[in-house]
Amino acid sequence: MKPSLWRGFWAAWVDSLLVHTLRSSMLTGGVVMLMSSMGMWQYFASSMHAHDAQRAVAHAPAVQQPRVVVIAIDDDGYNTFFGGKSPLNRGRVRHLLEVIQQNTPSAKRVVMDVDLSPGPVADPWQEPLDRFLSQRPGLWTLPVSPNSVAATASETSAWQQTLCKAGVRFGHPLVPNEFGYPRLTHQYNGNLTDAALADAPVCGEGTQSPTLSPRPLSPGFLKAGVVVPFSGDLADLADMLRTVDPEWVWVGAAWGSTDIFATPFGDRYGVQVHAASMAGRLEQQRMVPFWAQLLVAWFFLALMTALATHWMPKVQAWMRPSHDSMSGHRFFGRAVLPLAFVVAVVASLLVLCECLAWVRALTGVWVPSATIASGVLVYMLIVWVWGREAVRPYEGGHHAWMVLFFKPMRDDLNSMAQCLRPDLAAKWLQAEPPYRRWLEFLLATASLLVQTVAPLVAVVAAFMRPL
Repeated sequence: MKPSLWRGFWAAWVDSLLVHTLRSSMLTGGVVMLMSSMGMWQYFASSMHAHDAQRAVAHAPAVQQPRVVVIAIDDDGYNTFFGGKSPLNRGRVRHLLEVIQQNTPSAKRVVMDVDLSPGPVADPWQEPLDRFLSQRPGLWTLPVSPNSVAATASETSAWQQTLCKAGVRFGHPLVPNEFGYPRLTHQYNGNLTDAALADAPVCGEGTQSPTLSPRPLSPGFLKAGVVVPFSGDLADLADMLRTVDPEWVWVGAAWGSTDIFATPFGDRYGVQVHAASMAGRLEQQRMVPFWAQLLVAWFFLALMTALATHWMPKVQAWMRPSHDSMSGHRFFGRAVLPLAFVVAVVASLLVLCECLAWVRALTGVWVPSATIASGVLVYMLIVWVWGREAVRPYEGGHHAWMVLFFKPMRDDLNSMAQCLRPDLAAKWLQAEPPYRRWLEFLLATASLLVQTVAPLVAVVAAFMRPL
């Protein structure tokens, strides 16, 4: 009796989990390891993350009043207000910050993505700026200075410690990137967003190499985050800030062409990427654990296998040629039907990605499609052989479990036991010379280790792997 679609699904689940994951072939494992270490695969994963972000924005509800706003000092502002010189004149910086403070009454924090540490040349306005920052220290978050010149390193460190102890926050201004794109999935610990959202400033040297944590950027902010350009007119800036009245303000450079990152929604300046990181935290954007990504991938692969097992034999029986000369029917069975399966899998994957994007848009919970797509790619190449080996005829999940896992493991253990105890071995094994019994013991041990123990450890490690 043929299994039902539901029983076939659980059989396909066991098949996906056991024979092609737990008891996987060395070829499959080698392909996965090779892909994960190649830049091409990393680019593919980055592209899938970009696709996820674009589709999540497409399903996002209407944007509410902005909580995060970027004040972008453009080329005109840099040249006219700051005289086109770097480091920025500290007196001018103080004047700008005074206007921002006076016209953002709801602001919880103003985050500077501009280095305000003492420069190699003394600025008479540095001390007045520091006093201004110390008047409302809880409002300001500054970047840890990238200055590494030995002559000024101690002075910069002392400056940072003085302001930090007064209550000013400091964070790393680094943006993790790959292939020129900001990472949409991870951000550095201790960055400007962490410092701004912390309950209290953390005063340290800031010289340790930061580590990465899974903190997705806000795709909505990357696409249409509010940016207030500053072209040098403080009155216009004040009017715009009073109109927007943000809770979180970012101030950064938008001049030149050095601090620019390519995103799924076009080029963005570094301060916009930082602000997208904060927006993601405020929106509670989060990635599911890696084990959950694996479960979703296994679910999809099992569903595709179950549907193929249920429908492809019926189509093959209906299109089976009644005569050897019916070459068109043979062509359909050999080429068209496998191609139709591949197209159906790709279409189903796109539908699943769309559903996951919809879930992310509504809840902020992100299941990256890259993990699922990689599983589909490996299955398509090695397991399904482009649709030619998609059918897995099992009577149910229990039958698949016994055939794929329990029986092979039991055979390995029985063979090892008989080799160690020739008096209890089968007659055919007793007739073998001793060296063949020891060879069988070694091969059975290798079979158990390679096909069961090592893959089981790998699966457990994958489930426990941090994002």
